[in-house]
Amino acid sequence: MSASADTLVAGFAAYASSNLDNVLVLIALLNAPDLSRRAVIGGHLAGILIVALAVGGLALTPELISPDHVGLLGVIPLAMGAARLFQLVRGSGLELADISPRRGASGFSQATTLHVTGSADTLAVFGPLIVDSLPSARPALGATFLVAAALLACAAVLLSRRRTAVAMLSRGGAWTAPVIMVLVGAYVLADTADDLLL
Repeated sequence: MSASADTLVAGFAAYASSNLDNVLVLIALLNAPDLSRRAVIGGHLAGILIVALAVGGLALTPELISPDHVGLLGVIPLAMGAARLFQLVRGSGLELADISPRRGASGFSQATTLHVTGSADTLAVFGPLIVDSLPSARPALGATFLVAAALLACAAVLLSRRRTAVAMLSRGGAWTAPVIMVLVGAYVLADTADDLLL
């Protein structure tokens, strides 16, 4: 049995929503005058590879978790998204980490470090989705992860020269990411056709 379309859509949404901050960081680094754009892009791709390997490791964990409890991993992205929505409603907002370029650090190392450290939410959202999926769906979800990563990286490179698009993305991303995190968490908690429980 292969991955269903709704699982692939959920995977794409999970990656995209949890990486809007990484897109903004990449755009900021691409616009830093003292950093090589090639080095920044290379570092970002290295960061994607590190996170992809971590997600791949998570794909091996269902055998370690009782099938009766795998779906409960959906609580992680659901809680993270709900907490972010609560912060937004309270008006405290969500600020990006300081992404100003560091003197003496290369664009490669900065992009890699910032992508990996900014990907905890990716692991928290994408991890439960892949763990909760049937083994036959995991390669397709892995491919979805890589395609989404490539598309977002390309979008960041294209948007890095358009200030108005960056402003719209940063405003909309504050609400989009937590809503999709809640939806992905609910999806994992639900007894879907891709659950290991079937």
